[in-house]
Amino acid sequence: MDDEMINENRDLNVEIKNILYKSNLSFDETRAFFDGLQYLPDEDKTQFIEILSEEPELIYPLYINFKAKLKALEAEDPEKEWEQIVEDELAQLDEYLDKKGGKNDN
Repeated sequence: MDDEMINENRDLNVEIKNILYKSNLSFDETRAFFDGLQYLPDEDKTQFIEILSEEPELIYPLYINFKAKLKALEAEDPEKEWEQIVEDELAQLDEYLDKKGGKNDN
């Protein structure tokens, strides 16, 4: 990895951390969520930053889903648990978009 990529990754991590610290998450929740998010690919980090900058109220629901996914990894059937969590998360986001009036029916 060259220096430019390392610096960009650091900058993205700093942006994510700053967004999370401005939220209502506790310090421990912020740290745990950040620890997981820092492993996202840069493209996903950038998208995450854009979404949370525009819709900071999504931070807590996304954190709850993050914790549920971590718990699913320890389940007897992690794949089934994970799929259900993702389905629930998508339904929550659709409901949120419906309430915001921004859902496109493509």
